[in-house]
Amino acid sequence: MNYTFSYNTEEEKENLIKENTLLGRHLIEVQNITEGNFLIFSDAQITYNFFTEVDKSVINADNTDISTITIYSFSPIEINIKIAIDNEQPIEVATIYGNVIYQFKTDLAGQHIIKIEALNYNPYILEIQAI
Repeated sequence: MNYTFSYNTEEEKENLIKENTLLGRHLIEVQNITEGNFLIFSDAQITYNFFTEVDKSVINADNTDISTITIYSFSPIEINIKIAIDNEQPIEVATIYGNVIYQFKTDLAGQHIIKIEALNYNPYILEIQAI
């Protein structure tokens, strides 16, 4: 079932998000239209997918060549994205509206696995080769 709430201020918006999250509802849409501002929540658990752009999948292992990874989650609210390189401790990046730019460089030659995760998202794995 979906639930629609109107709001006028950012404070009202944040309170609606907190209240509905505590009720186990998931924000699925934000509408800012001529009729007003609306948040739409759902009882259904939704799993999203990341979309990524990688400018270079092969870099020099000289700690100066950079692969820029742009991560799109298209989330209408702030989410915490975890990025782990080669199964090391992940870094956590908070984002609003789902865009994160991560720049990867290394001085270790070989294949590097980058795992991207967030709550309610399917994990995403990509590979960067350093030569």
